[in-house]
Amino acid sequence: MFFIAFISLVFAKMEVQGHRGARSIHPENTLKAMRYALEVGVDTLEMDLGVTKDNVLVLSHDPILNAEICRTNQGKKLSEPVVIRSLTFQELQKYNCASVKNPNFPKQVPDAAESIPKLEDVFKLVQKSKLPAAKKVEFNIETKMSPDHPELSPSPEKFAQLIIDMAKKHKLLDRIIIQSFDHRSLKAAKKIEAKVRVAALTGKVYPPNLLEVLRDIPADIWSPNYKTLNQTTVTRVQKAGIRVIPWTANTKESWDKLVNLGVDGIITDDPAALQQFLKRD
Repeated sequence: MFFIAFISLVFAKMEVQGHRGARSIHPENTLKAMRYALEVGVDTLEMDLGVTKDNVLVLSHDPILNAEICRTNQGKKLSEPVVIRSLTFQELQKYNCASVKNPNFPKQVPDAAESIPKLEDVFKLVQKSKLPAAKKVEFNIETKMSPDHPELSPSPEKFAQLIIDMAKKHKLLDRIIIQSFDHRSLKAAKKIEAKVRVAALTGKVYPPNLLEVLRDIPADIWSPNYKTLNQTTVTRVQKAGIRVIPWTANTKESWDKLVNLGVDGIITDDPAALQQFLKRD
């Protein structure tokens, strides 16, 4: 009985993050995906940000619109690269990234009515929502930027400042997490506002001096590719006081592995299925 109770407690504490909202069901980084994630009771809404020419924070995984899923508002394929940073927010509204089904997600339902939203739209959606999850849901916000392509984003300092200012405007600073593969923006965020939480993303490999890198930021969360994890590293990072929340696991097999490793949360494209797997209401 004790073992069953312990496992139930572990599942109950496991943080569920809806990746890009819930792109297994709705187009990624749309208000519809965020609303659905709230409906199924996620702990955290995960999203990606670009910045327009007039410094509006918008939801997009790609600094250059993804031609596979994005179209003009007339439904035409993109004939040339569309760089978010080169357009004002009003100009960006000529494009749509929700009208075409993502071929990687067979259950996804496209919706041409879903325009590219602002980060502020997500904040307002949550604050106006009557759904139970909206009262405490957090926001995991990724700065999409790279030192190799400075023309595609603001500086790390400017990017971090824009997010922090928007969170303060809506009195949500204590509910945001800023994450990035480009750790410069995380360091900048900590210098601007020491209490803001930051998550260091890593990809197919992570550095051999991982703890040194995380402490240097300093990171509150480490978010690695879930495939790279092993028990030794998870334990070592957690003992250093840093939470481990990997991305992006979508199968029962991967969830089972991560639960057994004792991670603090899971980022997934299918939060409803993960909730069911964890037997959470």
